[in-house]
Amino acid sequence: MIYQILDLYSNSYGIVMWLIGEKGERKSVFRRFRPYFFIKTEDTKALKLLKRRFGNSIKIKKTRKKDLIDGEIQLFKIVSDSPAVYYKAVNFVKNKKEFQETDLYNLQLTPSQLFLFEKRIFPFCQLEEICINGKTLYKKIDDYSTTDYTVFPLRIMEIKPETEGENPNHTKYLPPLIVNFEGSSLIFDNQTDELSDFIKKKIPTYLSYSTEISLLFQAC
Repeated sequence: MIYQILDLYSNSYGIVMWLIGEKGERKSVFRRFRPYFFIKTEDTKALKLLKRRFGNSIKIKKTRKKDLIDGEIQLFKIVSDSPAVYYKAVNFVKNKKEFQETDLYNLQLTPSQLFLFEKRIFPFCQLEEICINGKTLYKKIDDYSTTDYTVFPLRIMEIKPETEGENPNHTKYLPPLIVNFEGSSLIFDNQTDELSDFIKKKIPTYLSYSTEISLLFQAC
């Protein structure tokens, strides 16, 4: 079975990938992922402070990387146990004075971006589903250089304000929204719960249930 990567994001524990098949079938795949960043420092006190704060939820390893200016340099690779720990560790080193004089790498990258880079995959990358010893795996059968490709069938939902041209940020009340989906058109007049239920019912295999529907009214 061949799939394309439709969406990819992190949760507290790893990476969630949404895949779409050649006939429009959809499925989600979860993978544990341990995001990382790098620190260049000779101050072991700063590293001890980081280790004391996060304990076994991070690992600190010596490594060497190539720098565009300095060539090969020695770094400390900080590997977090999960995306949740990664964000906390990044915030920690950004705000502690002990790290102000150190060189920090990868802090601007999200766990999902790191996952894409590490696995060398990309949006709409094609994957082949294979089974080895009873375990389902996904093998990349695509490459970055391919510029002529077909996107597998998508279901498109269009959400827009009933009165176009107005800036919702300058209106007193949330505007009614028009939802166009598979030939049907519905109007939701500030009915966030009803709109949320409608979207979950129509596309339950894709939309994240944590989506804050009220934000749609503000953003459209």
